[in-house]
Amino acid sequence: MAKPQPELASGGVSRTPIGRADLVRALVRCGGQAGAASLERFASLAGFVRRPVVLLPRVPIAESQPAPPLPLPAETAPAEVAVAPSAVSWYAVVQMTETPPAPDGQPDNGPVCLRGVPPLTADDLLPEASAPLLPDSPLLPWARLWPFLKQTLGATTAGPIDVPRVAGLLAEGRVLRHLPRLCRSRWAPEAQVLVDFDLRLEPFRQDFNDLCAGLLRLRGPLGLQILRLLEEPGGPVRPWGQATAPDRPWRPPAPGAPVLLCSDLGMLAGRDSGLHAAWLRFGRLLNARGIRPWVLAPVSPERLSPAVLRHFEVVCFTPDAPLRPCHAPGAPREAAALAELLAFLAPAVRVEPALLRAAVRHLAPRAARAGVEAAFWNHPDFVQAHGGVAALPDAAHRTRAGFARLTPELQRDAMGLLHRAHAHLPPAVLHEERLTAAGLANPSALAAQGAQVDRSARFLLSAAASFHGETAQLADAKAAWARRLLDRGDAAQRSRHPAYSVLYAAAYRQALLDGAPAVPDDGLDRQEILRALADPTASPTRWDLVQDSHTLRLVPDWTPLDRAHLRVSLLARLRVTSPLVAVQTPGPHGGLTMQPLGMDPVHLTRLAPEGLPIKVSTGSVEIVVDAFPRPPWARAIGRDAEGLWCDAEWLGQRVRLRWGALEHAPHWGWQPKGGVGVDTFGLYADFTVAGVTQRCRWIAPGSFRMGSPPDEVNRSSNETQHDVTLTRGYWLADSACTQALWQAVMGANPSAFKDDPANPVKKVSWNDVHTFLDRLNARVPGLDAGLP
Repeated sequence: MAKPQPELASGGVSRTPIGRADLVRALVRCGGQAGAASLERFASLAGFVRRPVVLLPRVPIAESQPAPPLPLPAETAPAEVAVAPSAVSWYAVVQMTETPPAPDGQPDNGPVCLRGVPPLTADDLLPEASAPLLPDSPLLPWARLWPFLKQTLGATTAGPIDVPRVAGLLAEGRVLRHLPRLCRSRWAPEAQVLVDFDLRLEPFRQDFNDLCAGLLRLRGPLGLQILRLLEEPGGPVRPWGQATAPDRPWRPPAPGAPVLLCSDLGMLAGRDSGLHAAWLRFGRLLNARGIRPWVLAPVSPERLSPAVLRHFEVVCFTPDAPLRPCHAPGAPREAAALAELLAFLAPAVRVEPALLRAAVRHLAPRAARAGVEAAFWNHPDFVQAHGGVAALPDAAHRTRAGFARLTPELQRDAMGLLHRAHAHLPPAVLHEERLTAAGLANPSALAAQGAQVDRSARFLLSAAASFHGETAQLADAKAAWARRLLDRGDAAQRSRHPAYSVLYAAAYRQALLDGAPAVPDDGLDRQEILRALADPTASPTRWDLVQDSHTLRLVPDWTPLDRAHLRVSLLARLRVTSPLVAVQTPGPHGGLTMQPLGMDPVHLTRLAPEGLPIKVSTGSVEIVVDAFPRPPWARAIGRDAEGLWCDAEWLGQRVRLRWGALEHAPHWGWQPKGGVGVDTFGLYADFTVAGVTQRCRWIAPGSFRMGSPPDEVNRSSNETQHDVTLTRGYWLADSACTQALWQAVMGANPSAFKDDPANPVKKVSWNDVHTFLDRLNARVPGLDAGLP
C-alpha cells in the first residue's frame, strides 16, 4: 500500500497519515467492535489521547442584574477544543507600491523626480561673482613684524666714545681701564633665514613670502641668505624667489651669525615623528657652532616641549600673542577651539587658507589663532592639497552633527562666509554647500535664504537631468564629480534630494549593469535608481513574482498552463521597465543584490523566516514579501497556481478568500467575498435583516478579560471585569444592536428607547433579549448571535 502523500491544501499543515476515521476502519478490519472501550485502547496504541470536553454553564440572571459575561447557550453542541496555532509560514506579498503615472506626453519609465525638469544651460554654469569676495588677510601686520626681524637678525657694535659716562667716572675718582663707547644696533653683517614651505604649513605660505619680501626691502640682500628648505633640515636648499635656480647643499653660517627659521619644527607632524627628530638634530648642530636659532612657529604654545625649548628660541607666530620667546609650554586650549571650528566649516566642500583664516577670526578662539589654523589644516580627517583641504567622507558626516548644534547666528554667519569665499568658483560647489547647510541649520537661520536654497535644489535636479540624458556617453570628469558628490552626502542628505539617486545611477551605470558589487546607496531611492537605468525608448515587459517551494523567483509572463506545469504559485504580476531587479533582505547574511533581467527566470532569494521581510524593486513597483501563520479562523489554507487562499466558515458554508491587493491601499490582505472579509480587527461578516445591515466578528478561542476596568471614571453601569474563556470560535455583533435592527426583528415601539436609542438592550428585559436572539437566528440560520 502506497504511503499517503501530504496535500498542499490542508488545515494549516499536511494531513497526518493516520486520522481518527482510519482508526475506526482498522478496528473493524481487525474484528473488533467500534465501541468506546475498544476504540480507547486502539487509539492509545497509535499515540492518541482523549482530551476533556469543557462546557461553560449557562448562568441564570435576573432582570435587575448587569449583563453577564458572554455564556454559551446550553443547547449548543459540545465545545470544540482550541487547536494550537500552526508553525508553518505562508509567504505572501504584504505591500506593493507602484510608480505614479507620468503626465500626458512624458515617458512612464524615467525618474519621477526629473519629470518636467530641464537640463542645465550655459547660464546655470556661470559663477555668481567674477572675483573672490573674501580678500586675503595677513597673519600679522608689517608694523608688528619688522621690529621683531630687526631684533632677531641684528647685532650690536661699538660706536664713538661715551663722553658723558667718561666724565661721570672721572668725577667719581675711578680709574679708567678702557674707554666706554656707545652701542649701536645694526643689521648683522651675515644672517641666514630658512623657510619651510611644506604642505602642512600651506595656510602660512603667503605670510612667509611677505616676510621674506619685506626683509629684503628693509635690510637689503648684502650678507643675507634666504633659503627654501626642500627636504629635511640640513638637506638641499634653494634660494628663495628663484624657482629655476638649481638645488644646492645647505652650508651652516659663520659661528655666532643669527639664524631665523620659519617653520613648525615638525611639531605638527607629531612629537614622535621622524621629521621632528630631524629638527632636534639640526638644533643641536647649530648649538654646537655657537648659534642659538630663532624660530617663528605658527603653532600653539601647548605643542612646545622641553627638548624644543632647549635648542631653539621659539616665538609663536600668531596675532593674539606678543612676539617674545616662549620659556614653557602653554595650557591645553586648542582642542575645544578646533572642535568649534570643525563644526563651523562642516558644510564646506573645500576649505582654502583665506576661508580658514576668516573663520578663525570670526570665532576668535581663546587658543592661539595660528595654532588653531595649523591644527585644522593638519587634521587627520582632511585630505591636503596646495589650494585647500577637503574632508574625508566619513569625517564630514561626523562634523555635520556639530554644525546642527551651533546657534542660529553662527549657522547664518557660516553660510554667509561660504558664499563670500566660493561665489567666484563653479556654481556646483556653492550649491552643494548651501544644500548641506540647509539640511542641518535651524529654520530661523534660513529665513532670508529660502530662495537661494530652492535655486540650489533646482540646480541639482537640472544636473541630474543632464547626466541622465548622457548616461550612455557620460564623461569621466562628470562621473568623477557625481561620485565625489555622493561620497560627501550622508544618508539624510541623499534622502532629502532625489537627484542623488539619479546621479548614482549615472555614475555607476556600467558597473550596475555588469552585476558588479553594488556601491553603498544609503539614503537613496532604489526605485529612482532603477528607473534611471531604464532605456527611455524601451517597452515595458511583464513578469510574475512566484514562489517555487522555498524559493522566490521572477519569471516571464508565461501562460497559465506553463505556470501550472512548473508547480509554482503566483505572488504578484509586475510591469517592469528597468534592466535590473533589486532584492533587499535583512539579517546577518542579507543585503542588497542587483540582478539583470533577460529572457530566463531569475532566482531572487531563498524563502526563510530569518530572511524576512524581502523587498523587491523593479523601478515600476516595489514589493514587500513577508510570512505569517495560518489565521485561527481559517478552516483551510493553501496555495495554487493563482496564489494564496483560505476558507472561512459563515452560516454553515465555506467561503474562499483570496490573498491580493486591497482597494485604495498599497497593503495586501484577504480580499472580501460575499460580505465576508478581514480587516485590522480580524474576520468579519455582514448580514442584512429587513434592510438593516449588521456586522459580526469572529472571536478566536481562548481566554480574555471582559468588562470595564476598576479605575474607570463615571462608569455607566455596575458591571465588573470577568474572565471569559471560549473553547471554540464565536460570532459576536460588532457593536451593540442598533435601534433599527432591534425594531426590524422585534417590532418594538421606538419610544421605548428614547433614553438610550443607541443601545436598546439596556431598556428591555433579558427575556426580550433572548427572544431577539432566537428570532435573529431564525432570520440568519447558522448564526451564533451575541451581544458585547
